This record gives sequence, C-alpha cells and structure tokens, in this order.
Amino acid sequence: VGLMNAGVKVVRLGRPEKVRAHLDECTLESQLRVEKEKVAKEEMQKAHEEAQKWAENERKKAEKDAKHRDGGRRSRSGSHGKRRRAGSRSRSDSLGRRRNRGGEA
Repeated sequence: VGLMNAGVKVVRLGRPEKVRAHLDECTLESQLRVEKEKVAKEEMQKAHEEAQKWAENERKKAEKDAKHRDGGRRSRSGSHGKRRRAGSRSRSDSLGRRRNRGGEA
C-alpha cells in the first residue's frame, strides 16, 4: 500500500485467495479484470457510435429517395395543394366557369 500511495505501479503475483482485502486491487487478476472491462466498454461505445452513424445514413437515404419520388417537391401536407374530399361538389363546370354553391351556372 505504501508503494501505491507513492505512485509506484505495483502488481502482486501469487495465490489470490491469500491476498488481504485492501491489496486486492494490486493483484494481477484484478488488474486484468479491470482492463477487460475497459476494453468491453470501449467496444460497446464504438458499436453504439457505428449504429448511430448507420441510422443517420439510412434516414438521409430515405429523405433523398422521398425527394426523388416527389420530383424534388415538398409533400402536400401543407395548406397549399390540399385535395378535396371525394364526393365534394365541383366549383367550376366542364367549361371552367365558376359555379355558386347551389350548383347553378
């Protein structure tokens, strides 16, 4: 413990069952376990970042495909380009003349 407090990197070799509790972090087994956990955490973080990049690329690809299908136009969900419901009365006759709501020419 004294060497550890002085900043010396210490590794205890030998039978782990004979190690006192306060020296457990100095054992080779303990240091290997910590290193494996660190590597596993880094791999998980890398996999997560790759999954986020993949999802972002898929989203961009879907947006590009949607623009291509629409011919570069925006969707018709806004106030412009609203469609009338099926069965609604036409507001102009076959010659393009406006009709009033009563249906008379």
